[in-house]
Amino acid sequence: MKRKTFKWVAYFACTGLVIGGVVFYFLIPKLMVEIRNPTTHVSKESRELQYELIGGKIPGKPIEFYSKDSLIQSAYLTYSLTDSTKGTVILVHGIRGRKEHFIGLSKSLAGNGYNSVLVDLRAHGQSDGRYCTFGVKEKWDIKALVDELKELDESGKEKIGVIGIWGQSLGGAVALQALSIDQRIKYGIIESTFSDFESIAHDYLNYFMWYSFKQMSKYIVYRAGKIANFSPESASPINACNQIYQPVFMAHGDNDKKINIKYGKANFKALKAKNKKFVTVPGASHISVWQKGGEDYFREVFRFIDTVNEFKTLN
Repeated sequence: MKRKTFKWVAYFACTGLVIGGVVFYFLIPKLMVEIRNPTTHVSKESRELQYELIGGKIPGKPIEFYSKDSLIQSAYLTYSLTDSTKGTVILVHGIRGRKEHFIGLSKSLAGNGYNSVLVDLRAHGQSDGRYCTFGVKEKWDIKALVDELKELDESGKEKIGVIGIWGQSLGGAVALQALSIDQRIKYGIIESTFSDFESIAHDYLNYFMWYSFKQMSKYIVYRAGKIANFSPESASPINACNQIYQPVFMAHGDNDKKINIKYGKANFKALKAKNKKFVTVPGASHISVWQKGGEDYFREVFRFIDTVNEFKTLN
């Protein structure tokens, strides 16, 4: 009887080890970076239908451009509703988000004299791709988008003017990394973002699994990089901040349980920009900075953008 019990215990223990190995070697890292699974993803929704949906909300036009690795990236340019256009703001969503998240903000920007570009990050929305690389490849996608905008401006097809970028969460991390490599982006609005991929992956594993030790999270991050073909060490907004001299407005909620405000403050401290501002939004969670900040918050952001644009226009 004892022998039989031992066999069953050994069987379940071995089975548990195998399942655990598969989960930690493959499943968790894959879930971390895979946004679109081609085996389950239905063929792309009609781009025309999507544009019609946005176009019904605010005047604009679709933009498609190619990434460095030849993926078609999708964006939508909305127009200023004032007599003159002050500039253009690129809007970058968080992980598993999409450009439609910014329709309301795009309206506000239009009413204040700004075009905006609502972009689907790679593997999100209408853009091609399968994996998220937390800014490593996405920053070059933003650079390619700026190339496209500059070409439209120089050809006279669109009035683009001064280009800024506004990113939330993952979008904030992408925006910081894009600012560090492209001086044509003249300022940034950064909300609720992390400082490096490994630290936030560790925090997220703790958040969703209640416990994670450093070596385990390090290995999972390593495997995620292998699966999505990028260097996790390069996904580092805080390192990017060491190369950013453009004006930056940062905001973070002090009740953010997903990305602690300490990461936002660390990024802010690392910025080389002389013109920089950090706003703590009391009581705001990861997704409620706008709601908690309210009209006062948006007035402060638009004041910052207007000031930067006036300076760029004069110089």
